[in-house]
Amino acid sequence: MYPVRCACGVVGLLLAALGNSWAAEEPCPEQAPSALNERRALAGTWFRRGESALDAGDAVSATRAFWCSLRMTPHAATAFNLSNAAERAGDLELAVEASRRYLALAPPDAAERAAVQERLERVQRRLAALAEGRKETNETTKGNEAPAPRAQGAPAAATARAISQAPPPPANRALRVAGWSGVGVAAVALGAGVFLNLGARRALEASKRLAPGDREAAGAEWDRARSRRTMSYAALGLGAAGLTGGAVLLLLGRSSPEENPRLSLLLGQGGGSVGYQGRF
Repeated sequence: MYPVRCACGVVGLLLAALGNSWAAEEPCPEQAPSALNERRALAGTWFRRGESALDAGDAVSATRAFWCSLRMTPHAATAFNLSNAAERAGDLELAVEASRRYLALAPPDAAERAAVQERLERVQRRLAALAEGRKETNETTKGNEAPAPRAQGAPAAATARAISQAPPPPANRALRVAGWSGVGVAAVALGAGVFLNLGARRALEASKRLAPGDREAAGAEWDRARSRRTMSYAALGLGAAGLTGGAVLLLLGRSSPEENPRLSLLLGQGGGSVGYQGRF
């Protein structure tokens, strides 16, 4: 048996992960397009990215995406999702701003108005409690130049604009570049392994057809099949090694430390499979 389906599945997985990484790295445009249809298209694109990030549990990326979508085209649904994502990400000030934006954009009879009003009051209470806690801490440590520790659950210092425009650390970027280089080499090796594996199968089938009448030709085809099979295993092994090394570098260079992706390798008598769970 030849693990052709395993290699094809890995190649598809790599392409999907590469698309997700490029999407995550794209910054929000500094200026909105002048054409209304272009702004709406960009708003829809960033809105869908925000939904995907929120479903994956990445509240920071969701906040960035919804904020960019709201910049392109103000909409009540976008403001609603932004307030939700910002609260989950810990940016309480932005959650308050987005909630107020929703209440200004939504119609008076909108079904979500009560929920957003409740969120606004809840987040405002949290901000007031945090401000009071910081005030008490500052009074206790008066005269000490060391900054007071942030209270538990304090909002992130960066606003949505800072989140959107802040570049990743150089070390993380270098790890991701090296990781995707390894993944690219692995994809080429896996493709070559699949091609050689298919050629080995064809040569083996030809050997079986020729065996009854032409043993010499059948033997040549058998040798060709064995040689290609060996080369295919070597290419698939190189691809698996490159995939593993690239994945490790990508995991080390991921932008969000809260993510916990996992890579698994399952082997069996009929082949194997490589699984990846998480987001690059």
